[in-house]
Amino acid sequence: MFSLTNEQRRCFALKPISSTSSCVEAKPSPHDDRRTLLYLDGDTVVKCITLNDNFYNEYELCEKVTPDRKYLLPKTGKGKPVPLTAANIQKRPSLGMTLVYSADYIDLFNAKTDCAYYNNRYLNEKIGDISGFASWVENWCSETTDVDLDDLARFADEKRRHISFHEGDVFRFKISRRTYGYGRVLLDYNKMRKNKEPFWDILMMKPVVCSVYHILTDRTDVSKEELKPLASLPSTIIADNALYYGEFEIIDNLPITDREDYPVMYGNSRSALRRHTLCYQCGKDYRTLENEPELFSGFVPGVSFGLNFKADVLRRCIEENSNDPYWASPHTADYDLRSPQNIAKLQKVRTQFGL
Repeated sequence: MFSLTNEQRRCFALKPISSTSSCVEAKPSPHDDRRTLLYLDGDTVVKCITLNDNFYNEYELCEKVTPDRKYLLPKTGKGKPVPLTAANIQKRPSLGMTLVYSADYIDLFNAKTDCAYYNNRYLNEKIGDISGFASWVENWCSETTDVDLDDLARFADEKRRHISFHEGDVFRFKISRRTYGYGRVLLDYNKMRKNKEPFWDILMMKPVVCSVYHILTDRTDVSKEELKPLASLPSTIIADNALYYGEFEIIDNLPITDREDYPVMYGNSRSALRRHTLCYQCGKDYRTLENEPELFSGFVPGVSFGLNFKADVLRRCIEENSNDPYWASPHTADYDLRSPQNIAKLQKVRTQFGL
């Protein structure tokens, strides 16, 4: 079964396994097909690795166990020992760097800061099974330089931050290990919620509308003056986590204008008390109609943790100076009233609301 070597762990800022550590396998749940390996120094679990043929998760812990290593001790005096099973140990949070591979998705993040150092959510990588992940690890390590090791060590040692962000803020984010994208905050719906401004408040978490500029670069010093004339992908609604915890690094601000692009939300109210109310939301423009039919369904966008694009699609948009490749990507246009294929529907919706 695959497992990282200590030399490979260096390349992910994961702590090595000590020669004095002992390994025990935690009992899985009845339908759990993964092995959970626990590494102990004395009476303390210091590392957990969970894996099977299509999954790998490694992270650090500091969890005390009973002398016979059958029970996991509580964090507080009020708690009680629980059996040292896979389910119970996985309830205990990681202390820092964590590497996860699952179904072609790879995430290397710091659990203390809630920030990712790398993930491939914007890439169309086909990893395959655990052997494909092993090859990916070898390639990552072969490309890791001394500068990268210093950067990883710095990232692993960071403390949690809470960043204040504002509408119009321009931010930089990682697309791949050495490629960056740039985006902009267009609207903070949670701020409207706090200020009790009227809007269709059905979005989960703390929703923020963001756009992504037509740029893919290895530069970390792109200025707002360079970004200002660039086109952007259609904006999307995301949770504010990456901004709030500083994963998306704010570099400047471009004031909001009256020409910004916002997602369009349309449909019947989800409230049991207002089930005959039809709602429309675009930016800060919120309107309702009573006892009007819902002309089309399925146009209430959800809130995601990441920006809604893939790097290859963004690259084609840049090359063609058009968002047509974005709208042509699978499932993107189907649920968005702004898409070219839904122009007639959007016009009917706007007419229905007298716009």
